[in-house]
Amino acid sequence: MDRFLPYIAGGVAFAKYDVDNTVGGTTSRMFDKTVTGWTVGAGIDYAFTDNLIGRAEYRYTDFGTARADEGVFDPFDADLSTNEVRLGLAYKF
Repeated sequence: MDRFLPYIAGGVAFAKYDVDNTVGGTTSRMFDKTVTGWTVGAGIDYAFTDNLIGRAEYRYTDFGTARADEGVFDPFDADLSTNEVRLGLAYKF
């Protein structure tokens, strides 16, 4: 497709989430965990010149749900997912 390179991507993802709660100057840890999930996305690369390449990508990542059960609040479930749009510029030597 000449200078365009569309692509899809997917795989395993890792993240460390931590949530703190501060009330009246006292901080308590509500959630602290390293999680494993999955990711999927799509994007396009475009070669502006033979050496200058631009990129736009969307990525969705899901780590499931985590239970926060410490602190002063009632326990609650947190949805651990992200939606990202990434833009990039690369120079090829």
